[in-house]
Amino acid sequence: MFSANNFNFKNSSQPQVQNRNNSPAVNFGDSAYQRALGLWRQQQDRKIAEVTRERDKYQAEVAEADRVISIIKEHWEKYAPVGEDGKPKVTLESYLEGYKYTRWVANNYLQREQNYLKVIEQRRQLDQPFTEQELQMIKDGYTPDPTTDGWEPKVNIVVNGIKADNKRRLNAVDSKWTRYDATQIGSLKYEGWNNTDVSSEISSLTNGKGISNGSISLIKYTRAPGNTAGSLSEFKTLVLNADDDVAFKAFAEIMKNAANKDNSIKAIVLKNVGAKHKTQNIKEILELLPPQMQKVSLFLDDHQAVNGLRGLEKFTKLSELELYTNSRTNESNWAINPNALKNVDFISFDYINKGDIKLVQPGEKIPGSIIFDTLRWDEGDDTTKVNEGLEIAFSSKINQRVFQGTFGGRGGYPLHLDFSSSKKIKTLKGIDFDKTERLFNEKLQNWEVEAESQKNPGHVNLLFQYLYFGASKVSDSGSTGSNYVYKVQTSDFENSQFTSRLVNGPIQQPGIYIKDENGKTLSNIPLYITGSSFSGDAFSQLSKFVDVARKSATFNKIYVENASLQSQLSGLGLPVETKTITTTD
Repeated sequence: MFSANNFNFKNSSQPQVQNRNNSPAVNFGDSAYQRALGLWRQQQDRKIAEVTRERDKYQAEVAEADRVISIIKEHWEKYAPVGEDGKPKVTLESYLEGYKYTRWVANNYLQREQNYLKVIEQRRQLDQPFTEQELQMIKDGYTPDPTTDGWEPKVNIVVNGIKADNKRRLNAVDSKWTRYDATQIGSLKYEGWNNTDVSSEISSLTNGKGISNGSISLIKYTRAPGNTAGSLSEFKTLVLNADDDVAFKAFAEIMKNAANKDNSIKAIVLKNVGAKHKTQNIKEILELLPPQMQKVSLFLDDHQAVNGLRGLEKFTKLSELELYTNSRTNESNWAINPNALKNVDFISFDYINKGDIKLVQPGEKIPGSIIFDTLRWDEGDDTTKVNEGLEIAFSSKINQRVFQGTFGGRGGYPLHLDFSSSKKIKTLKGIDFDKTERLFNEKLQNWEVEAESQKNPGHVNLLFQYLYFGASKVSDSGSTGSNYVYKVQTSDFENSQFTSRLVNGPIQQPGIYIKDENGKTLSNIPLYITGSSFSGDAFSQLSKFVDVARKSATFNKIYVENASLQSQLSGLGLPVETKTITTTD
């Protein structure tokens, strides 16, 4: 038999009616307070109406169950499922118990809604219904949102930021929504714009070159009626599918000729870069970008492909850059050179959390904006270039999401630095982190916030987690037992800042790693130190460097060029030998 004791039906906890808050800080005549109170009452009226509808729904279910129970035998004979013999499959008693249970469940929900309705109706009558926390929110400029149960800031930084970003796009749109649609991104569609394939206009430039049909196409964008954002009403975009390597190699010339022929071509899209052809380098294409171009969209499917961005460094001014990948967008080995973006006004960000998406087909491409947690520099870059790049990433463009690290927002920054391609950088010596930190904190102080209480953040010390440097190739690997060493001078360690610029906490542990010329991380290679003595703090900095690198399994021994250093370094936890090593660099 049915019994309510056989079931564990949990009523949702109900808010309790509070007494009036007589805080002396409350100014009942204050216009902000009165506005908040009026909006809050609208909010409660909406909620009362919603709860009343729910109560009435369950009341009707209880009434219907009571009606059926009152005529249960007649109802059972008419509606109960029957077997092949024409008789009901369930007994009258079981049928009755089912409706009793249905009534019990509906009645529990009914009681819950009635209790909740009583609470919010009573609170609605209070002269001063706000908690101390809500009063503080009112002081900070927040107001109740009548359409939800939440509160809206005086200045909604998130919504306003999205609106502003949407208006900065070449495909500008009046919208408060992010472009959170991988299908839309992949198909090059934009809200507020109509697109038409006009590839026939460039057929004379692509025919007869061995390019597969559709590998290079032309799209015309026309602003849709009702969309008033932006300065352009129409423009064209030249699109490359880099899966066709023949098209990839011919694209720079075709781009140049197409732009000369048609000034309305304002953008290029490079799709599937590195997906099939890992060695594709977009640098040449970007270096030859016609001056009329305002936007570049890149779909990079290999981590090395992003290195070609350096081709933008000398472009006079690019209005917008889109950086997408069909790979995982937040992998740790995505790294970007900030110097490449110094002349880019706006780097759009359309993050897609691929864990939220169920693939329709295996291998389906889901593009999304790349998250960078590593800053890198290129071959030939010295400390002057590094300092220039740090100022870009931590000051002039810190408001761009691309330079806000994994989590983004105020105070976010890339935690890792990669100097493995810039062989001139052997340590952190000469890198002006003090200036970078000062500029960064100035930006944080002036960051637009939603509430007064969020202003004046504490000073942020710039600390980094992982550092990467480039290995030297050994001319005679037989002399060291390794093809690579990390070659560094004693003087490189003076003022090298390892003791002050690495994280050192229970959650984040630092790491120092060495890469070969192909970007592969090496382990258990020798550290080769040239020079005859240490000056200033060089030895303490070397000690920190070796300690972190040893814990990262980077080095297995130390070679010194000068025998006088051997005994001095014997306490660093690695075997030390005197040896002269010839390297190819």
